[in-house]
Amino acid sequence: MTQVIAADSKTPIVVGISEFSGKTGLDIRKQYFDKAGDMKPTRRGIFLELTNGKGDIAAEVLEAALAELRAWEYSQQQAQGDLDGDGS
Repeated sequence: MTQVIAADSKTPIVVGISEFSGKTGLDIRKQYFDKAGDMKPTRRGIFLELTNGKGDIAAEVLEAALAELRAWEYSQQQAQGDLDGDGS
């Protein structure tokens, strides 16, 4: 399953599972539209191998990224004096 996240109308971001160099992984990639209007991948993105025999790499990376995002959001709210996150 592939999901398209419209960061903006010119460069959507596609998230999906794909194969690269014989490895299966999570691919998060910016796309562009060619002259025919078809979406094509750019080089800008990241491919996270799903497993390496020692565990689920993609899940670990995404969990760490989500924790960093939550910490950043909290620090932004704290800087604005809004610790409840409700804008009041």
